[in-house]
Amino acid sequence: MIVNVYLSCCRLVAAKQKLRFSACSLEEIAFSVGWKDAQYLSRMFKKLERMTPGEYRKNW
Repeated sequence: MIVNVYLSCCRLVAAKQKLRFSACSLEEIAFSVGWKDAQYLSRMFKKLERMTPGEYRKNW
């Protein structure tokens, strides 16, 4: 359980960097950080950051 939370946090940090500094699609970002698809990335991002990846990218 703790390992899953740690991995999710590491993946989230990597996804946030890619959202800030690249024009990659959510699908590309999801695969590059180890998540299975963009929907899962969006769900985990919203759960952990309390905003969508699109909102994060727009407000950064």
